[in-house]
Amino acid sequence: MKKAKLVLVLLLVVSAMFFTSCTDININIGESKSASSDNYTSGNFTYQAKDVDKINIDWAVGNVNVKSSDSGELSVSEDKDDLTDSEKLHWYIEDKTLKIEFSESGFNFKHIFKSNKNLTVEVPSNADIEISTGVANINIDKVTMENVKIETGTGNTTLGLDKSKGAKLKFSTGLGKLIADEYTKSGDYYTFGGGSCNIEVSSGIGNLEIN
Repeated sequence: MKKAKLVLVLLLVVSAMFFTSCTDININIGESKSASSDNYTSGNFTYQAKDVDKINIDWAVGNVNVKSSDSGELSVSEDKDDLTDSEKLHWYIEDKTLKIEFSESGFNFKHIFKSNKNLTVEVPSNADIEISTGVANINIDKVTMENVKIETGTGNTTLGLDKSKGAKLKFSTGLGKLIADEYTKSGDYYTFGGGSCNIEVSSGIGNLEIN
């Protein structure tokens, strides 16, 4: 279960920070991949927007920055260049879904600080997005897509709304708050403007800011 994995990653990172003074620590990343795992490629890449209408991001430690774009060719990159193939991000496209994972499934990072990687993803403006993270701040510069789902163990999330579309938001957190203006609330849902985009955000620890 994704939430269980997020909590596990968070506990491993926090424990490492408090109970050791060295960085020689094993961290297990990822779950067993499906039969399609042979299709994964490692490292930074570009892809064609026409080939993708949904994006799944599974990231363990580090920030995730999502940039909406109308360009035909889009890029995905992480900010570390001293990684082995197993340590690099892994990705593949299947049934018009782009899947991005933190590293090779089941890979053990030997050094806690080396495992902290920041991801930048350019996405088609109409592609649905699902993001799952352990310890990360998440930023989506402009929410133009119809559906966005975010789950994070700890970290703040910032979303820039397309004012012409607005959004309908469901937000839950163990410790955190919503930072936003100009919305109405009904039950568990917050509505911004026309409410065209569906957004669901859940976090263990972290604020959600809507711009």
